[in-house]
Amino acid sequence: QVNVQELLAGELLLPFNNHFINLTLVAADFLQLNDVVDAASMYLCRELHPSNALGIFRFAEAHNCKQLAESASAFINSHFPDIIENDEILEISSQMFSRLISSEMIRIESEYQVFQACMRWVKHEISNRKRFVFDILANVRLSLVPLRLIETEIAQCRDMSLKIALRSILKDLTSRRGQ
Repeated sequence: QVNVQELLAGELLLPFNNHFINLTLVAADFLQLNDVVDAASMYLCRELHPSNALGIFRFAEAHNCKQLAESASAFINSHFPDIIENDEILEISSQMFSRLISSEMIRIESEYQVFQACMRWVKHEISNRKRFVFDILANVRLSLVPLRLIETEIAQCRDMSLKIALRSILKDLTSRRGQ
């Protein structure tokens, strides 16, 4: 049983986990308990990890928690190679994926990491996502990706329509490099 006076005074000790904090943040936002919203947001900021950063970012955007969204976005950008290795990235929409990879703030060692993330995202639900390949790859600086790595991706691709799309992209790249 929760004592409302203790809750409002900030004296209530409750067990913390991300699900509880999410529910608390939503309820506190609805009730305009700004101190509780701030405390819950700070807790989630401390809990940011490559395995949950995208989920926290999406949650923050959905509930208009600007500071939490900014913190999660900064975390995602600075931990991009780790973020793309986690399965959470496979669950985001094409729009969010495009926003993520088109950011000038992501820290990567090479543009090939972005290309690999795109291929992983598309191949996760290939029948639904192959139609996005041109839009997604438009956000990648493909001229910085060695052609042999794109050729390897094409050789390993099992989906014929995706293979054709990648060949088309490769053809465009090689014709531009030859000019």
